[in-house]
Amino acid sequence: MIPTVLAGVVTYVLRFAPLALMRRCERPQWMDRVGDLVTPAAFAAMGAAALATAAATGPAGAGAGKLAAAAVAGAVAHRTRSMWAAIVVGMVVMLALRAATG
Repeated sequence: MIPTVLAGVVTYVLRFAPLALMRRCERPQWMDRVGDLVTPAAFAAMGAAALATAAATGPAGAGAGKLAAAAVAGAVAHRTRSMWAAIVVGMVVMLALRAATG
């Protein structure tokens, strides 16, 4: 348990240190603008990695349901600009495909 806690503390310090140091300096405006895009980009990268892993490691077609749900959710998000609509529609598609395939 000690190594896990130590790893957590080190990770936290490594991620927090640049933020703490940058508070003392004046940041360029472009950094403030791109800061709003970091979270959506990180979640999109994690989702893409999960889809690629499911498609590559599962049996043939196992990742197809996740990929279809993600594609539909992406289309809904693009069309409506609503995160909640994309989540709800994506989950409905995922559950419907899971129920249909058994």
